[in-house]
Amino acid sequence: MNNHNTGLISRTLVLSFLFALLGVGACQQEGPAEKAGKKLDQATEKTGQQLEGVKQEVVEKTETVKEAAGAQAQATGDYVDDAMITAKIKETLLADDFFKATEINVTTVNGVVTLSGVVDSEQIIDKALSVANSQKSVKSVQNQLKLKPVASSQ
Repeated sequence: MNNHNTGLISRTLVLSFLFALLGVGACQQEGPAEKAGKKLDQATEKTGQQLEGVKQEVVEKTETVKEAAGAQAQATGDYVDDAMITAKIKETLLADDFFKATEINVTTVNGVVTLSGVVDSEQIIDKALSVANSQKSVKSVQNQLKLKPVASSQ
């Protein structure tokens, strides 16, 4: 009986080994669900990479738009500041009786004021320059004012 038990044990071990081997082999083989899962994982990873690229592109374009908007806002702000400077200088000149008979043109570009026209005296030129220079946000004043020629008496 000893031989019979030994043979039985040997066969049982061999069968157990074969079942274990088949079980391990079956676990390693991919079925349709595993293949589909792997493809889904690959597709998800590829989509993630593409989305990262799109996200970077959006960030770059957003920065470009912000810069353009900032430049436009700056240009618009400069235009409004220039218009305000010009209006304030004209208002001051018109309110002063000293300038009543004069016609002084005022233009402002990027904070640079240009005074032009023909006036009766150096005092008018000096005072007009002083008015322009006293305004806030004025960077400089260009004087293109000219004196009226003096009529000769004969």
